[in-house]
Amino acid sequence: QPPTAIASYIQAARRNLEKGRDDTRDKVFENLDKAVAQGTRAAEIIRRLRQFIEKRETEYLQGDINGIVEEVRAMALIDAARKGVKVKMNLGRNLPLVVMDRIQIQQVVVNLVRNSLDALAESKRSELTVTTSAAENNSVEVAVSDTGPGLPDEVANQLFKPFVTTKPDGMGVGLSICRSIIDEHGGRLWTTPNPGGGTIFCFTLPAISDTGESYDQ
Repeated sequence: QPPTAIASYIQAARRNLEKGRDDTRDKVFENLDKAVAQGTRAAEIIRRLRQFIEKRETEYLQGDINGIVEEVRAMALIDAARKGVKVKMNLGRNLPLVVMDRIQIQQVVVNLVRNSLDALAESKRSELTVTTSAAENNSVEVAVSDTGPGLPDEVANQLFKPFVTTKPDGMGVGLSICRSIIDEHGGRLWTTPNPGGGTIFCFTLPAISDTGESYDQ
């Protein structure tokens, strides 16, 4: 993982500097060069991931957000019971349709749900709730909440930036890409603490008016 490698090289350079010997100069430069190389590699990974998303022809169609959630439930939550996670679905009734690329929005929901499942791995109280509802500004909101350990403030404030992750083996690019997708759809993605302990990830999508137009147009 590039972020881990960068940190390791910089720590090695610092240890060499702390020795204060003349023969450490070359080792310091070598480790810093390696850190720069890993930073370049990380940027290339992000560029390729975004290219992958952009190359696929986006297909915006009117659809029901509850249908997306039900599809994700069948895919991403199939092993929840085995892991001891109690799953609750609060799907709003008679929600307006939204214009979306089903595959992209499906991937966003999958990512948020899997993140919540991972957060519950070490939690004594394992509950995951997915809620859909009508929201302000004529939009539809999806909220994925868990009862995990929550997010430290320093992580929560930059969680949607590339390479920020709480997972030991995570790349930290999933949420960054999710935000890009939601932004492209004219919505918003954010996180907030769960009052009962844990984290809530929310996103909105503009709703469709009776005339078939998006309210944000």
